Amino acid sequence: MAAILTAPIYLEKHVTSLSKYLIAAIALCGLLIVSLILYEIRKEREKTHDRTTLPTAGDATGPIIEFLQKDCSTGTGITPASGHVKVSDGELTRVHMTTHDGTAVSGTYAPDRRSWTPNKSLAPATAYTITAEAKGDASTTPRTATTSFTTVDPLHITTISCKPQEGAVVGVGMPVSLTFDKPVLYRDAVRSRITVYSSSGQKAAGHWFGDRRLDFRPPTFWRPHSRITVRIDLDGVTTAPGIKGAQSESVHFITGPVQISTVDTQAHKMTITRDGTPLRTLPVSAGAPEHPTYNGIMVISEKHPTLRMNGSSVGFPGSRDAGGYDIPDVPHAMRLTDSGTYIHGNYWASRSVFGTANTSHGCIGLEDTHTRTDPHTPAAWFYEHSLPGDLVIVSGSAGPTVRPDNGLNGWNMDWATWNTMAPTFTTRITAWWQRKKDAPSYRPSAALREWVTDRVSTGSKGLSGGHGEQPPDRDH
Repeated sequence: MAAILTAPIYLEKHVTSLSKYLIAAIALCGLLIVSLILYEIRKEREKTHDRTTLPTAGDATGPIIEFLQKDCSTGTGITPASGHVKVSDGELTRVHMTTHDGTAVSGTYAPDRRSWTPNKSLAPATAYTITAEAKGDASTTPRTATTSFTTVDPLHITTISCKPQEGAVVGVGMPVSLTFDKPVLYRDAVRSRITVYSSSGQKAAGHWFGDRRLDFRPPTFWRPHSRITVRIDLDGVTTAPGIKGAQSESVHFITGPVQISTVDTQAHKMTITRDGTPLRTLPVSAGAPEHPTYNGIMVISEKHPTLRMNGSSVGFPGSRDAGGYDIPDVPHAMRLTDSGTYIHGNYWASRSVFGTANTSHGCIGLEDTHTRTDPHTPAAWFYEHSLPGDLVIVSGSAGPTVRPDNGLNGWNMDWATWNTMAPTFTTRITAWWQRKKDAPSYRPSAALREWVTDRVSTGSKGLSGGHGEQPPDRDH
C-alpha cells in the first residue's frame, strides 16, 4: 500500500527533473541559434566591405596597397568602384587592369595618386586581374601587388527600376518605388542599403510589398518644393541565395506644389486645390453602380496624351456591344492604380452625364473632345495642371478602399503599420539556412582562373535593364 502511495511522488520528482533538463536544452539551442544568426548577419554586412590589403614584406614602413576585392573573389559587383585601388604611406606609380583575355581596362588616378578607379562599369561574368605598383619615400622600397576576381554573372544579378526617374518634378504624394526583377529574400539587408534624403529634413521609411517591390515615403506627404535624393548602394550585395545587386547610384527629384483633387462620387464633382487654395471644381462621371470607383487616396503615377483601353485585358468584354469597351484613343489619361483605374477625358459619352451620373467601368471621366484640339475642356485643363505624384482622393463610392499596393497608393496604410516591417525570427532562420546551403565553395587562385576562363570563353552576357511591361488597363 505504501509503495502505491509513494509511486506518484517518485514519478513527479523524475518528471520535474526531466523538465528542467529539457528547458535547459531548449534554452541552449536557442542561444546557439541566435549566436549563429548574429554571426551570419555580421559576416553579411562585412562581406561587401572586404578589402585585400597587401602590406610590404619585411618593411612595415613601406607603402601598403589595398584592393577593394579579395584575391580569388567571385560574384563581385560591376560598378567602377569594384576595381578601386588605393595606397597608404605612398603613391601609386602604375596600375594595370586586364580582363581574362588580356584586354586592358582604362582608369583614372586621384590627383594625389593615392587611389585609382576604372573609368566605366565592369563587364559581368568576367575575370579581372589588377597589378598595382607604389612607392613611398626614399628610404622605402617600391612595392607591387596583384589581385584577381570574377564579376557576377548576369543570371545572378538583380536590377532595379525606380519611380520617379532622375530629374523628375513630381507631386507631394509621389513615393519612391523600387521594383526588383528577381525576388528578394534578404529584404531587411537590402532595405538598409537604400537611403532617402529630403532637403526638408523629412525622414522616409521603406515598406515591402511582396518580394520585388520596396516603397519609401515619409509619415505625411512630402513638403512642397523639396529636393529628394535616393541613394541605392546594392552593388555586390546579396539579395537572395546566388543573387546579388549590381547598382550603386543616386536618383534625384523635386516636389512641386501641394495639389490635391477631391472627388465626391455622389455629388459627381472634383474640387482641385493647390497649396490650400481652390483652383477649380469640375463635373465628373465615376464608376457605375456595378463597377464602382475605388475610395481612398490615389496618386497619379503616369500621364498619357492618348491611350488605348480594351476591356478584355482586365476581364471585361472587348467590345461595347458585349458590355465592354475597346477605345483606341482615350485622351488625357492619367493612371491611378495598377489594376487600371484612370482619370481621363471622355468624348464618347453624352455631355449630360458629367456632373449628374456615374457611368464608367470604374474610372473617373472628364468631358473632352475626340481630337484633343480644345485646351479648355475639363480633361485638357486638368491634364495640363497635374503632375505625376499629385493626389486624387475619392469618397462616396460604393466600392472598397484601394489597396496600398495597387498603384503608388501606400498612403492608405497607417504609418505604424508601414514602419513596422522588422524581419521575424523565422525569416532570419530561413535566410541563414538558405545562404549556408547555397554558399559557393572556395577555389584556389589558379583553379579559379582556369574555371573562369572556361566559363566565359563563349562570351559574357550584358545586363538587362528597363522597367518591363506596363500593367494592363482596367477600365474607362
